[in-house]
Order: sequence, then C-alpha cells, then structure tokens
Amino acid sequence: MLYKVFTNYELNKKEITHQRIIEKAAELFNSRGYASTSITDIMKATGLQKGGIYSHFKNKEELELAAFSYLLKKIFESFDTSLFNNKTTAEKLFIWIDYRESLNNTLLKGGCPLFNAGSESYGYNQELNIHVKKSIERWKRSIIEILKEGIAKKDVKPGLDPEEFALHFITVLEGAAFLALVYSDGKYKSKAIERLKQAIKKEVAK
Repeated sequence: MLYKVFTNYELNKKEITHQRIIEKAAELFNSRGYASTSITDIMKATGLQKGGIYSHFKNKEELELAAFSYLLKKIFESFDTSLFNNKTTAEKLFIWIDYRESLNNTLLKGGCPLFNAGSESYGYNQELNIHVKKSIERWKRSIIEILKEGIAKKDVKPGLDPEEFALHFITVLEGAAFLALVYSDGKYKSKAIERLKQAIKKEVAK
C-alpha cells in the first residue's frame, strides 16, 4: 500500500514537472521565437538541468511540438462559443475578428501562436510546420461551417462561396498581422481589419 502511494506520488510529480516544462517553454517560444529560444533559456525558466528536460522530451523539436499543441489548446478552450448564441453570421465573423485581436492584446504573451509558429517553422522544424498547417485548416473549417450554417438559415447573401471567403478571411487577418510586425506600425492591421469588416457587410450580411 505504501509503495503504491509513493509510486502515485512520483508519477504525479513527474506529470507536474512535464506540464511545467511545456508551459514555460510555450511562453518563451511564443514571445521570443522557437529558433531564438535555447534549451539554456528553458533551463533558467524551469529551474531544471538539461538532463531534467531531456528526461521528458527526446529533443528540442519534440518540446516545440508539445508547446505549440498546448498553446493551441489554450486558444480553442478560451474561445467562448456561447458568444455566438442568437447572432447573425456576420456578427459571428466579427466576434472571430475580435478574438483574433485579443490574442495579440491580452490572451497570450507574444500574440497569436499560429502566426508566430507559422512565420518561422518552414525550413526550421518541418513537423511543426505540418502542425501549423493542420491548425490553419481547422480554423478555416470553422469559418466555413459558420458560413454554411448561415446559408442554410438564409442569413447570408446568395452566391457566397464559403471556402473562398474563409480563405480570404484568414489571409487578411494573418497578412495584416505580418505587415504590422514588419513595419512596426499597427495602422496596416487596423486598415486591413476595417476593410475585412466592410467585406463582411457587403458580401455576407443580408
């Protein structure tokens, strides 16, 4: 009985340490960059030695994937779908825009993890790049679903292509974030978002 209690304690302790490494690494990766964050940085943040980190993850790339998955989970779990209740299709898209902006302003240190990981994963960590693509596809499918529901309820202007508009929606938001970053000027993002809202009013809202 005592052995079982001790074993469970050790397992819980290991799980807690494992999760702490992921959370600390995720914050560093998302704010400093994946390539720019070293194992030494993670050691300092967690208070662990290199062997302590590598006893949980076989290499930095595996830790990067775990951290990205943690950040994505945080994004989707923090999105309150009840905000969609009794809303028009256009209003739901406006809610998505506001939520995307909250990733930069309040929710996560460093901003949107999709944007951050996507900006540097190509040519750096191919497995991470694959996960980014899958996450973008998941986001696109959620927008397509909103539009298709709107079409079924006759809440969307006729002739709208859900897949095409969903791609446009994501491209504008992420492209605007990229330009704002490159030029260190938020006006690029604010102007693009305003035009996207106008497109929603013109092409989606009845």
